[in-house]
Parts: sequence; C-alpha cells; structure tokens
Amino acid sequence: MKIKGKRIEAEIPTASQSDIAFLLIIFFLLTASFTVKSGISLLYPEKNALPKEVYLKEIGNIKITKDKIYIGNKAIEEKLIQKALEKFDYNKIIINIEKEVKYGRVVKILGYLHGKNTEISLRVIE
Repeated sequence: MKIKGKRIEAEIPTASQSDIAFLLIIFFLLTASFTVKSGISLLYPEKNALPKEVYLKEIGNIKITKDKIYIGNKAIEEKLIQKALEKFDYNKIIINIEKEVKYGRVVKILGYLHGKNTEISLRVIE
C-alpha cells in the first residue's frame, strides 16, 4: 500500500533576480579594462591662417601610387621604405596620394614619419 503525502513544490525566488542582474552589470563595468588606442595625432591649420612661404628646396616630396611609392623621384620597394624615410631629411613634406591607394598604405607611411619633427601636407591626386 502506497502512502501518498502532500508533495511540496520547490519554488525559485524571482524577486531578487533583477537586483542580482544589476549588481553583475555593475561588477563587470567596474572590473572591465577599457583600452584607449592612440592614433596618429594631426594638427590642422587654423581657420583664418595665412599660407606660409617656404622654399622649394626645403620641401620633400613623397608620391604614393597604387603600385609604387616614390620618395623624391626614386621608386622605392616596400621593404626599403622605412630605411629610405629615415634618410629623408626634410622638415616639410608633401605626400601626393592617388585616389585608388588604400588607406592602410598611407597610414603606414605616416607611422614611419611619426617620430620625425616634420610638417606634413597630404594631397589627393585625381
């Protein structure tokens, strides 16, 4: 003979779940490490600034095409660009960029020039 008794149903308390979720969100926000990546800092000319007078001898030219990079008038291989730019001793540089050039190539060149104390102008060639 089976004896049947009252079966007690177990309940999960749900009243405090929103509190626990809120505390978990706060915990993860406080313990997460946020990294800020620094990019290349650019200084733009002021709105009403007059153009500066410079001599052509003081300006270095770099041309970035879809296929090649020219430093001065010489085509440079991709492997040798960093060394060539270290020897490229100008305070003012104009970088002429063809429209089809990928953004990453330009950033790479700007990264190589980052340590130098130079003024750089960018110009897009149609």
